[in-house]
Amino acid sequence: MSRRVGFLQGRLSPIVDGRIQSFPWEGWREELALAVSVGFDRFEWLIDSDGIDSNPLMTEVGRSAIIGEIDTHGIAIPAATGDYFMRNPYWKSSGTRRNELHTRLMAAIRACSLVGISSIMIPLVDEGRLESLEEEEIFLEFFHMNMEAIWETGIRITIESDYLPDELARLLRRLPSDCFGLTYDMGDRASLGIDPLEDFSRYGDRIDNVHVKDRRHGGGTVPLGEGSVEFDRVFDGLAGVAYGGDFILQTARSHSEEHLNVLLQYREMTLEWLSSHGFD
Repeated sequence: MSRRVGFLQGRLSPIVDGRIQSFPWEGWREELALAVSVGFDRFEWLIDSDGIDSNPLMTEVGRSAIIGEIDTHGIAIPAATGDYFMRNPYWKSSGTRRNELHTRLMAAIRACSLVGISSIMIPLVDEGRLESLEEEEIFLEFFHMNMEAIWETGIRITIESDYLPDELARLLRRLPSDCFGLTYDMGDRASLGIDPLEDFSRYGDRIDNVHVKDRRHGGGTVPLGEGSVEFDRVFDGLAGVAYGGDFILQTARSHSEEHLNVLLQYREMTLEWLSSHGFD
């Protein structure tokens, strides 16, 4: 069961500029080795909002290094989180800038396939939230135009959205299930006041990935158990839809730099929830 719990890249590295989430430029290899030494066998790659062209995933030399680390340590990278595309949403741009962002998204999709990452998440939240039906159409048009090329890479696209259940169900119906799924962020949904069982009853079968997080209703990320997430209801609901994917810790950071101890504590909490709700 512990093989199903991973973490979002950067959670074992120092906080940069007060940001809860950033690519560990100075030591991504060291972070990977530390994770393996304490029993993690998977993590989620971060395509940060800064320096996308220098991200190891996006360069030939970097991809060779990633593959080497995977082979050396036997660690898996099942998914990538595309924070860059949340901060730079093509559906809010136009002209040359939109074309540039389209090119970068296709490059990221192909890069994932080259290192064995099987899915990439596009966050439709915060700066990237869909604020109109026009933006939704622009968002969808890109994928409809590039469906064959995406399908050929074997990469699944997952979305995270702040849409309410009716809207999210409608959006997912417009994205074919053979290529598109949902990343379920329990903290973000709780912050919106959404009943997790309503989510699961509408599109539980479309969930490809789960981010473990706690947030207060209408507020920010807090340590697990201190926010509005009803963890027993969430894990019970995920068991009820036979969710079989990973649980990725996208949890609150330690402001005393106790990143390893805090992440291990969150892993144990998650394993207890999994065990108590019948996950193997």
